[in-house]
Amino acid sequence: MKILVPVEDVLFASAIVNFIAQHQWPKAAEFQVMTVIEPFLLEEFPPVAFGQMMESSTEYLLGEAHHVVEQVAESIKSALPGVSVTASVLTGHVKEQILTTAEQWGAELIVAGSHGRSGFNRLVLGSVSLMLLCESPCPVMLVRPDAKTAKIWEKVNPSALPKETIVDILAD
Repeated sequence: MKILVPVEDVLFASAIVNFIAQHQWPKAAEFQVMTVIEPFLLEEFPPVAFGQMMESSTEYLLGEAHHVVEQVAESIKSALPGVSVTASVLTGHVKEQILTTAEQWGAELIVAGSHGRSGFNRLVLGSVSLMLLCESPCPVMLVRPDAKTAKIWEKVNPSALPKETIVDILAD
């Protein structure tokens, strides 16, 4: 069974890892942990003024993304010894990359997180999880965060968390 695991940030990745660890999967299960970095729209910025800043920001985001998917992959391997787990970081539009990866890889299930936004926030920020439910080529399991994670999410920008907290959050 091929299970695609798109993750965005450390807080919601921990909820997904906990969900995966608590369920029984076939011994031949394959997990592909992925994240997607949205491209900067270069035409919106003068390249001379912002080129170097954008390049260093992109490198930083890619480094953080690799760190997150590797931590999630290691956590799944620890929880489910013997299963195959790979990790990848893609660039592009999140919704399209997840759907394309699911189709091309032949995913049989997508296990994704949901931030639980509603009302105006969902309208303005969009909902990748809602899109997955509507357009996915395979079944989708949405994992909502526990109350502790949801409370942290309200107060913290997860992308601003230092790398050291990733291990602590995933260990809880």
